[in-house]
Amino acid sequence: MTAARKTGLLRFSASRCLALIVKEWHQIGCDPSALVIGVFLPLFMLLVCGFGISMDMKDVPVAIVLEERTPVAQRIAVDFTANPYFDAKVFYAKAPAEKALEAREVECILTIPAGFAANAQQGEAAELGLTVYGVDSNSATLFKSYVLGQLNSSVTKMVSNGMIESAVASRVSAGPVKSLASRSWFNEASISTWYLVPGILVIVVGAASTMMSAIVIAREWERGTMAAIFATPASPLEIFLAKWLSYWTIAFGGSLLSLCTSFLVFGQPLRGSIAGVLAILLTLTAMGTALGLFISAKVKNQFLAIELAVVLAYMPSLMLSGFLFDLRSVPVWIEFVGRLLPPTYAVEAFKQCFLAGDGPILWRNVGILCCWAALFFCMAVRVLRKRPPVTVPDKSEPKGGASC
Repeated sequence: MTAARKTGLLRFSASRCLALIVKEWHQIGCDPSALVIGVFLPLFMLLVCGFGISMDMKDVPVAIVLEERTPVAQRIAVDFTANPYFDAKVFYAKAPAEKALEAREVECILTIPAGFAANAQQGEAAELGLTVYGVDSNSATLFKSYVLGQLNSSVTKMVSNGMIESAVASRVSAGPVKSLASRSWFNEASISTWYLVPGILVIVVGAASTMMSAIVIAREWERGTMAAIFATPASPLEIFLAKWLSYWTIAFGGSLLSLCTSFLVFGQPLRGSIAGVLAILLTLTAMGTALGLFISAKVKNQFLAIELAVVLAYMPSLMLSGFLFDLRSVPVWIEFVGRLLPPTYAVEAFKQCFLAGDGPILWRNVGILCCWAALFFCMAVRVLRKRPPVTVPDKSEPKGGASC
């Protein structure tokens, strides 16, 4: 690139840029589809995903088989019945409980065998039976952990109340560790929505900002108005900056609306600072808008631009960002790809700010997102520098789309 072309590419006039911004907002007023995509689409997606995706299961149907009717066995059955995470059904024989499991009326069977209470009080081996419907391995593992957690709680209460004699209590506390007090930091209630909402915000805000801006330049190519813009003295930098600032404003406004919804509707806690959350939203929407404009300038077709926006923005955010599962659980090369992509750092930064508070990880990830935004910005300006032959559109045959 010659020095003259570089000068033309980076030429900047605040008055021309402001005039282009006014033109962009005039077009947005004529065709408010950008407002729908940038403001209302992320809000709709947040509500659907927030209510539709949850790792907390309630009213799990479980069968309690009481082969003895001792106070200890009855206490366990009552505890399961009172727990909102279970829909407990009591049986007094194993055969009908197994039929219920085969019919998928219950998900697991907890069997309290005859002699369980006597063995427990004497400090002897006291075993319970747990049968889980294992077709869905993930659900089976979750059911098993729920049942074991409730059993531990029931046994602890019975030991403290003296329902299980001291022989078992001494056996439980034997060894160098007399007691274990567990605590979960940052998500004390283990509510999966608190864990999922930060990732959902990244998906809906990033995807909406990219899809909104991906149709902007492509639509002008199809309508023929882009050639008219290139006929003006405006430089590629001024053209891109005017579009980017206009649609970044819309995307950021939509992200603020989604953020407020996450607080009001889902009760999402905020352990970090407002400045940290705003920094993440600013960089995420700036990056998404720049990526969308780059796609739009490159393909010059609205349909292809939307397809690429979904592939490049939505799919990586959903599958490779650590939104649903830890990247350390996938093959190494998949983890490597995920660590290269910006949504991974946005999800990590949101989780840090919402649940743990500000820290070095937050600001490091914000810096990484800024680098990605700058990269997409430069790529889009570089694509726009390639001016096509200027042709005047035929006004007698208006193209599709809104007009003012």
